[in-house]
Amino acid sequence: MESLNAESLGFVEDLWARYQEDPTSVDPAWRRYFDELPPAPSANGGRVGIGPAFSPSSIFNPPAAAALPPPTSLAPVAAPGAPAPAERLPFLKSLRLLQGVSDEEVEELAKLSTEVEAADGQYVFRQGQTADALYIVMAGSVVILRDEQITVELGPGEVVGELAVLDHEPRIADAIARGKVRLLRLGASELIARVEKSPALARGVIRGLTRRLRVRGTQQHRVDQLVRAYRVRGHLLADLNPLAKPSLRVPELELAHWGLSEADLDTLFSSATIPGTLVLKLREIVERMQESYCGSIGLQYMHLNSLERKLWLQQRIEDPQVWRKLSVKEQRRILTKLTDAEIFEQFVHKKFLGAKRFSLEGAETLIPLLDLVIDEAAGKGCKEIVFGMAHRGRLNVLANLMHKSPAQIFA
Repeated sequence: MESLNAESLGFVEDLWARYQEDPTSVDPAWRRYFDELPPAPSANGGRVGIGPAFSPSSIFNPPAAAALPPPTSLAPVAAPGAPAPAERLPFLKSLRLLQGVSDEEVEELAKLSTEVEAADGQYVFRQGQTADALYIVMAGSVVILRDEQITVELGPGEVVGELAVLDHEPRIADAIARGKVRLLRLGASELIARVEKSPALARGVIRGLTRRLRVRGTQQHRVDQLVRAYRVRGHLLADLNPLAKPSLRVPELELAHWGLSEADLDTLFSSATIPGTLVLKLREIVERMQESYCGSIGLQYMHLNSLERKLWLQQRIEDPQVWRKLSVKEQRRILTKLTDAEIFEQFVHKKFLGAKRFSLEGAETLIPLLDLVIDEAAGKGCKEIVFGMAHRGRLNVLANLMHKSPAQIFA
């Protein structure tokens, strides 16, 4: 692995993402390499993040995401005044799942189906349950929760719970109604019996499933590429000019460049590579990336050859929980230290014109940074600090941090 370089980082990032989802999906040599990386505690249970063995502290606590109302029961109830099977035919024929299936087969499915209704927060099914039916959303939406995280939200015309029906395995997630939802229920045994008798129906079901998986996989890949583009090129839109807004246009940071549009903004996508998250709406992913890379600080680190260092930086750049929100008192302290550093440089420049003085000009932030580091270290019980530093800025550090007398410095 010593031969890793900037040109191979894209390949390694893809391997790392696959490893996080399923360690057995990567080559054994890479799996051993990733297994040996030191894990860091993180808000998402360690799925993303390489770094020191201490938990980052912060005084910034972002508001919790809006929670679903608590579930009220375990199954939907029969809808009052449900239409007769014949009235369901137009809806069933409009489904992609049944495209190519004969009208006779669709009519049989209509006879086997039952329309049901679920209230807001009501379970359609529970994780671990035996699959007794699949559901087709007619109105409203159903959210799928896995490990207490929303993985997808399904709307009208989309199928819920079909995999467990087809492979006879227990449910792998919870399905909960968001708002009032009307569903078409197809019993598992009846559906399997029809599929076994009708090759056309079987092909239609398989075609519908593979189409959905292909579209979903393609969209997810596009979102992943957009996230990577922000990490590589986001600094180009950073607000670094105090006189005017940047007018630069970066096509790689636009939705259309990756085949996405505003219609996708409220769609949920996997965000497992973003520290502290598992699933976010595209709108939230874009906002998170813009906040991390297009603010008042330009950040470039994707050129680093060390994957470990890149992931360490990435977690601290993209996870708001490790950001430090400065109080007014801290901001004033930083401004004071910056001012002291600048005044000292101007004084030395005027009084010792042409002399070799190892100026800190252009790096004055070193003074408030070291001031905060020393203060933090003292708060954790540190008694003594030994500085080993280059010549540049040494006089400024002596005067403004170590409080050495100017008379001694310039004697």
